[in-house]
Amino acid sequence: MSKFKQLVIIASLMGSAQLSASNFSYNYIDLQVGNIEVDDSDTEGDYTSFSGGYEIEGKVYATLEISNTEYDSSSSETDYLKFGVGMHTPMGSAADLYGTFQVVEAEVNSSEDVGNQIDLGVRIALSKSLEFHGKLMRLKFDEDPYTGYTTAARFYVNPQMAFGGGIEFWERDGYSDFEIMYVNARFNF
Repeated sequence: MSKFKQLVIIASLMGSAQLSASNFSYNYIDLQVGNIEVDDSDTEGDYTSFSGGYEIEGKVYATLEISNTEYDSSSSETDYLKFGVGMHTPMGSAADLYGTFQVVEAEVNSSEDVGNQIDLGVRIALSKSLEFHGKLMRLKFDEDPYTGYTTAARFYVNPQMAFGGGIEFWERDGYSDFEIMYVNARFNF
């Protein structure tokens, strides 16, 4: 066997080993607490989210999120219930690419609406205890689409427990944009 063929085989084996080496957990419970601020106004409020994921089989996982936003300047309150399914795949030894599809039920004061959300994100292990997370989101109710972006970091105290924070931006044509700054605690199981 020629040296070139041997190098190609070795490189292929190393590449495939790296592609299966990412070690992110998709079995988790996460609590986020933060502040929401609406652009172009003095409106802000409190944000809380409780979410979880459970790997069903292979690289497929189920998701559930319950979140609440209460605005300080009015009696307006928004509750979200999101549930769905996601898939993830390694992008090397220290990164994962993932996507989710969720059904979203929103209740604003007393009116309800049902829509869907599609996410595409990346998780990158910067070290054994530090993770970067970025995500692009598309939320749609009827004909009203929202586009969101998240960037966050997590510090792992141990493989099961992490603390972090992030910022989430949401845009909607013809309406004020808003941002959510939060801290979180995540438990992997």
